[in-house]
Amino acid sequence: MDAASAPKSAEDESGRETWLKPILLAVALILVASYALTVTEVGGQLWQEANGLLHSDSAMLVIGIGGAAVAVAGLAYLFLRNVPARPSRRAAEARLSAENIAGRKAVLETLVREIEANAKATRQLAIHVIDIDRFRIVNEVRGEGEADDFLRLLSERLLLLVNQPERLARIGDDEFLIIQPEVGGARHAEIFARRIQETIRDVCAQVPRHARPGASIGVAVAPDHGNDAAKLMHSASLALRAAKGAGGDTFRVYTRDMELAVETRLQMETAISDGLHQSWFDLHFQPQYDLRTRRLLGFEALVRMAHPDLGEVLPTVFVPVADESGLIQPLGEWIIREAFSTAAEWPSHLTLAINISLAQFRHGDIAATIIHALAKAGLAGSRLRIEVSEAVLLAQSDSINEQLRRLRSRGVTIILDDFGLHNSRLKLLSRAALDAVKLDRSLIERVGREPEAEDLVRSLIGTAQSFDLEILAEGIESAEQALFLMSNDCQKVQGFLFGRPSQKRDLAAIISKDMRNALGAEPPKAPRSASAAA
Repeated sequence: MDAASAPKSAEDESGRETWLKPILLAVALILVASYALTVTEVGGQLWQEANGLLHSDSAMLVIGIGGAAVAVAGLAYLFLRNVPARPSRRAAEARLSAENIAGRKAVLETLVREIEANAKATRQLAIHVIDIDRFRIVNEVRGEGEADDFLRLLSERLLLLVNQPERLARIGDDEFLIIQPEVGGARHAEIFARRIQETIRDVCAQVPRHARPGASIGVAVAPDHGNDAAKLMHSASLALRAAKGAGGDTFRVYTRDMELAVETRLQMETAISDGLHQSWFDLHFQPQYDLRTRRLLGFEALVRMAHPDLGEVLPTVFVPVADESGLIQPLGEWIIREAFSTAAEWPSHLTLAINISLAQFRHGDIAATIIHALAKAGLAGSRLRIEVSEAVLLAQSDSINEQLRRLRSRGVTIILDDFGLHNSRLKLLSRAALDAVKLDRSLIERVGREPEAEDLVRSLIGTAQSFDLEILAEGIESAEQALFLMSNDCQKVQGFLFGRPSQKRDLAAIISKDMRNALGAEPPKAPRSASAAA
């Protein structure tokens, strides 16, 4: 059905209902009257008195007309009995319009007109660019059909917020644009953004929790943030990027600082790309120990960048940019090659831990890359430990799950990183392809200072043990923290107390010291000081 014919069809159905109801009511009255005349005693007497009149011509004519009316009503009922109850006019218009919602070109033309009209009247105007967070997960987990139904329902609900349908458009696969005319500045635009957010959350609540999306919203106000459509869209896009950078499921109004943030990001993308070609990256390795035996277990590979102008750049700065820009693919492959070739030189009992991000699983076959690199380096899969974030497990993608299964089939250990940071779900631990968990450093650093944190760590250790998962803790910086972990059945640790991340050239000395300690080792004792623990 095209857009032009849709309103007409709705009116036809409304007309049918208008004349059908009185006819059906008349039929019902005739049936009730017939019952009364033929069954009740009073009706029988009336019927006998009127029986003589029924043989007149006029009476026969009335009966004929009445019979025809009943027949027509019956046929009408048979023909129209499946006509659904008419929805409210507003809801019907929303459904009809949602399937023909405006696109980017049409809404931009409307935006140009609205900006000009508001400028002439010296009024402000706002636009809201909406991006559905984690929509890919809905698509992968629930299927394209349910994903399309979700977008259709969302379109219907958003249409109810705008005064005119042309002020809402779908400008991407999971992106929408709303024009809000006659606003009273940024504060007024924020109020409307919250209404949009509440509407979207209502729709998202209908999606099962493990695949539930959210929405990021970028807001820009004309003429403060741009006096033409192109500039206003640019400002709103920057605000949207800021909302996503804040973790998503929120909104941001454009500020000048966002321009500076984009410039900084572009500089960092350039630095990552140049660094891969000019050897600005290096790997450091942090040792991991067994508290019970005091033996070295292996190392975690940590990437570092030494920029010629910026100096040392922290991974917390460049890794997220690499993830979002796609540069994590070549950077990740370089890390794998370098780390594997380094680990191949260690004694065979030492393990190597590396971090693999969701983007690496999602935008390629990282499992194939790892398996090929293991073979090339001559490194056994049982010596490799891959740390993944909760986001990897929550993705519930067939591709990601299959990659994890392939890695585990080669003996690779899969570790949930930052365990306890996001209140990890028990269902996630029960169904995920996991072998171990790594307690987050933010919890460990509170041990010895906050009894609540200690209770939480004990609970997390117990939870992991109930799922038969190995437990590792990071960020240990004091003997008190080490003693607490040992007394609570967490033996595998890493942290500054035991060793800082070291360059490749320093690893031989660390390994040699461990071997010497093993040859002359005494029965292990609990550490009583920082030096003893180290």
